[in-house]
Amino acid sequence: MRVLAQVRFPQYTRFLRSPDAFALDVATALSEDYPHFEAGEEANIMIGPDGVTAGMGGVKVWRLRSADNTWTVSFSTNFMSIETEAYESRSHFTARLQEAWETFRSVGAPPSVERIGVRFLNRVEQPHVLDNLVTYLRSEISGLVGVHSSKAALLRSMSEALYQFEDDKGFTARWGLMPAGMTHDATLPPTAGNSWLLDMDSFHAWHPGTYAGDDIAGVTGELALKAYQFFRWAVEPSFLQAFGGDI
Repeated sequence: MRVLAQVRFPQYTRFLRSPDAFALDVATALSEDYPHFEAGEEANIMIGPDGVTAGMGGVKVWRLRSADNTWTVSFSTNFMSIETEAYESRSHFTARLQEAWETFRSVGAPPSVERIGVRFLNRVEQPHVLDNLVTYLRSEISGLVGVHSSKAALLRSMSEALYQFEDDKGFTARWGLMPAGMTHDATLPPTAGNSWLLDMDSFHAWHPGTYAGDDIAGVTGELALKAYQFFRWAVEPSFLQAFGGDI
């Protein structure tokens, strides 16, 4: 499972005046937990109602990695994110995000936060699970996966649900089958074989200048909980057993 949280903020003068020097200060402050440093230009990524989208043009992104390369903190002139494939729990993940965010703010606090998004990407590649997906998923989720034909093979099937909550919160889920060598998201590498995925984005947006970003962990924890609730609804107990989860 890949988990990503992103904090977006408006561009501000202190960062724009000398971005490389600012980035070096952030990297130095975080170097104990994230000693590996790299910089490059990437697509402008945002977690929102349309999932993870790439904006026009490239942006300079600084990336810091943990010593074991299991955690990555990335930032640019309008966002900071944390990503891992070694997810343990909501509390552990949100605590690491809060620590990185507080360090980032200590170097030069953004004036406000515009959006926070959390993404959970689950990809299943095990053939024995793919061959019996209908037994691992709720019928509302399995959909066409459970429909078999002697004259045609289902190669690709994607579904999407978008929910809007009060207080400018939202949730998007995408799920389905993908053939080998294809991906539903240009920011992700394709798998070598067939796969089934459940990609969930939970997000909260604020009007400009209304949220300072004081309790990032609390907000992110609430967003992550929505994704977890959808996941537990979508899969059967056999799915959890197959991957060592708690029932």
